[in-house]
Amino acid sequence: MLIKEDRRRSKISSRMPAVLALAFTLIYGLALTALMFFEMPGGNKEALLIMFGSISTMLGHAAAHYYGTTQASKQKDQIISDMVASDKLKQDE
Repeated sequence: MLIKEDRRRSKISSRMPAVLALAFTLIYGLALTALMFFEMPGGNKEALLIMFGSISTMLGHAAAHYYGTTQASKQKDQIISDMVASDKLKQDE
């Protein structure tokens, strides 16, 4: 049980999701700027648009991680943890 808790804590405290979200945001901005200000070669146009769509999807997943169900799940877990801690304090009295 202790090993499982340590793994969970290390996943929660990881900076990698934030780094990836920042990277996707920067890449998305650069790709959008390039699409707006530079002429795309005719043969590569479809491939570049598909790549832009993939980057948009990744950015959407990153936003969902921070503002979607993952954030709500963290809040729910914190509420449950607080309730359990409160019950333990009542039992100790």
